[in-house]
Amino acid sequence: FADSLPARATGQITLDTPISRLTAHSTTAGAIQIDEQDAIQLAHLTTAEGPISVTAHQIQVESIDAGNPDSVTLTSATTITDDGHSTTLIQAGNLIATAPGSITLDTQVERVTAHSTTDGFIQIDETNDVTLENLTTANGRIAVTSGGAMTVTLIRSETDTDDNDIDLTTTAGAMSVESIEAGSMGDVTLISDDQIQAVPGDSVNLVADQLDATA
Repeated sequence: FADSLPARATGQITLDTPISRLTAHSTTAGAIQIDEQDAIQLAHLTTAEGPISVTAHQIQVESIDAGNPDSVTLTSATTITDDGHSTTLIQAGNLIATAPGSITLDTQVERVTAHSTTDGFIQIDETNDVTLENLTTANGRIAVTSGGAMTVTLIRSETDTDDNDIDLTTTAGAMSVESIEAGSMGDVTLISDDQIQAVPGDSVNLVADQLDATA
């Protein structure tokens, strides 16, 4: 059992690990695939060309860079969290995050899919434009902030309670919405630095107790 592991290769990196902290770099063309037995802190994972996939009991992210258009897939048996520093990010074309508990991440990605499958919230802080392809919580609130335009394909809180609100904010750029479902008791708050509109060619499906929209 090692506390920390640095790994570097010109190609693919595939590891089954019992470690607490990982740094891994694939320097040419190759994926990184990690299967961790317990909790892991992802200090710095990079690929020059290739996706990154991590499965663990618990995941904390400092820095991940898979580039664009490659994907980052995180699967946890408990929670997925960031390190609390806004300057350390997940960089990728596509992010897929799944955990039964809460998911909180700082990102610089084009597309996000995130599922909290039992009891937990989702909070995403994105630096640029982003498409929210599918964000769902079994029982929890959802909050997303982007530093650019935001396109919302589907966001849903599946348990109908007053606490399970959905809050979306763009600090620069427009917000385009297709489907947001907070139930009959959850509230939806939309704040855009530009305009709030339907995704071109689609009608808006919005379910909420109360809608507050500011643009």
